Amino acid sequence: MKIIIKLFIIVFVSIFSVAAVKAQTPFSTDSHVLHGGLGLGGYGGNFGLGIGVNSSPILNVTYDQGIIDNFGIGNLGVGGGIAAKFYAVNNSNVGWTRIFLSGRATYHFDFVNSDSFDFYAGVMTGFYFESSNDDSVYSPNSDLFGGPIAGINYWLTPTFGIYGETGFGFGFLNGGVSYQF
Repeated sequence: MKIIIKLFIIVFVSIFSVAAVKAQTPFSTDSHVLHGGLGLGGYGGNFGLGIGVNSSPILNVTYDQGIIDNFGIGNLGVGGGIAAKFYAVNNSNVGWTRIFLSGRATYHFDFVNSDSFDFYAGVMTGFYFESSNDDSVYSPNSDLFGGPIAGINYWLTPTFGIYGETGFGFGFLNGGVSYQF
């Protein structure tokens, strides 16, 4: 019985010692992170593929602001974004543009003790609308979009880095540069 009690005390002290050495993330309430990049697939997908429609990657800019530190095992942020995707019908002058406006909430995890890595997950939701240069060929529409997202910022310096993001944001896969101010 004494061995079990000693083992319990060792495990108990070890757990609280590890918890006291809290990991850190470069994202906090002082953070203002601006992402700029390109996205592929998703709501800006290549609709009409195979029937002569070409499209650009999704050009996007997002912003995250830290609002709550030490919220569970991480820090909470909110922000928004804007994006654009351009379409063109082959062998014609017909084209249209899809513009995205969004809000997002992100949770930045504290499980890596690093000033360079910032892992996050969250949700993005928004609205897109389209405009066309020839409404008789392509009728523009608008709709809601959004869903879960997950990503990583890798900070090359305290203010400049690169990011990758996946999920149901602007595209299924987004990436580019990060700037923290």
